[in-house]
Formats: sequence, C-alpha cells, structure tokens
Amino acid sequence: MKNATPQRIFFAGLPLLAGLFLVAGCGSPAQPDAPAQAQPAEKAGEFPADIPIYEGLARDYVSDSGPLLVVNGTTVDSIEKVAAFYRERLAANGWSEGHDPTVVAGNGGETLVYVKGPAKMVVLISEDEGKTRVSLQVEGHVAR
Repeated sequence: MKNATPQRIFFAGLPLLAGLFLVAGCGSPAQPDAPAQAQPAEKAGEFPADIPIYEGLARDYVSDSGPLLVVNGTTVDSIEKVAAFYRERLAANGWSEGHDPTVVAGNGGETLVYVKGPAKMVVLISEDEGKTRVSLQVEGHVAR
C-alpha cells in the first residue's frame, strides 16, 4: 500500500470491521416463547448447576442469550476469596483450567479461564470502588 501510515491502515480496515459487526448481529429470529436476552438481575433465572454463581453476589446484569451466559455483580468479599471460591467449585464441577491468549489480566485483579467440553468460562475479578466486581462469561455451554 502506497504511504501505508497507521492511520490509513486503520481507516482502510473500518469497512471490514463494520461488515463483521453487521454479520455478527445477524441470526435467526427469536422464537415467540424464548426468554428475553437480557433480564433484570433480580428476575434472572437459574443457571445450570455446574456454573456456580458466587454466594452473596449482588447481581447487576444477567444475560442468557443462548450460547452466551453472563452474570456481573459485586460483593464485599476480597478478590482472593472470590477467586478461591471459583477455583474450588469449578474443579469440583468438572471444569479444567484453561488458557485464552485474548484474555488479559487487569490491574491487581484475577482472570480465571476454565473449559469443560466445548464450553469456555472466563471469570474476571477486580476491585471496583471498594467492592469486588465479578464478571462471569460462559460461551458454548450446551447442558441445560
């Protein structure tokens, strides 16, 4: 590319990026009796038994959009205590520690990656205004 500056490369790639987002958003129409993709945290249904939700987690976002399950919330417990809970419970539920080079550990927090069959779980644990923030993301979980 003639005069390939980082800015030109960035702007040249924007149409491709926009197309990827457009394709990613396409899919089958929702079934009439399917649950809403995102639900208020207090009305969210239960997750499968092998996906532990931290006891005492004040949920502020829950989503069950088919192959992707997400729970976000906070607790007053320490990062270390939350991480220990997930390490113990996930191992007991048949999950194995995994690795994902796209997941980067944050400032002083913990990032846990676990796999079970085709499913991958990422647990991000960080400090947030004096509380511990937990973000649990599971993709590819098929057993309901």
